Amino acid sequence: MRRILTLTLAMLMLLSCFLCGCAQEKAETAEAETTTDSIQADTVVARVNGTEILYGQVAQQMASVQSMYQSLAGTLSAEEIVEKLEAEAMNVVNKLIDDAILDQKIAESGLTLTKEEEAQAKRQWDAVLENIRASLRVNYPTMSEEDLDAMVILSMQNSSLSQEMVMNAARKSILTEKLRAVAAGSMESVSDAAIQTLYDTLL
Repeated sequence: MRRILTLTLAMLMLLSCFLCGCAQEKAETAEAETTTDSIQADTVVARVNGTEILYGQVAQQMASVQSMYQSLAGTLSAEEIVEKLEAEAMNVVNKLIDDAILDQKIAESGLTLTKEEEAQAKRQWDAVLENIRASLRVNYPTMSEEDLDAMVILSMQNSSLSQEMVMNAARKSILTEKLRAVAAGSMESVSDAAIQTLYDTLL
């Protein structure tokens, strides 16, 4: 109950911040900035078995969503924008909660990456860079390799992606598959034991 209460109160502050961000008038904008400042990045939004989910994590993921809905102010009513931002904020929090639970399960299982799996995560980053490079080649076919390298670096700096983010996502994907395999093996063992018990009972 305490965790749910913490989540609810924090979300009220969180949503008030995002919704104030939709204001268009200067006075309202100043008020929104004051509201944003009152919520620190380390404010706890939820706790999952001791793991804290912070406002800063949610705000980072909501930034692009907030900008998108602000750009639709002429298409959507203020009430619709409020409703959509509220739903998106809850979706982000729920996703972070799910990720925290998954991280805990992986840690409890003691699963780690092999050297080959770590190299696989690195190749995922290399693939991201190559995709950006290929896209730039199409748009700028006469660009030199040196300028192309500079454009790739600039594109990465302007995006929300980083090598750490991409590789961590790849690592997590590999560990998640390992965890599923362990869970499937455990289910098969339980199932076999249950079948054997039933068989012995019938004899």
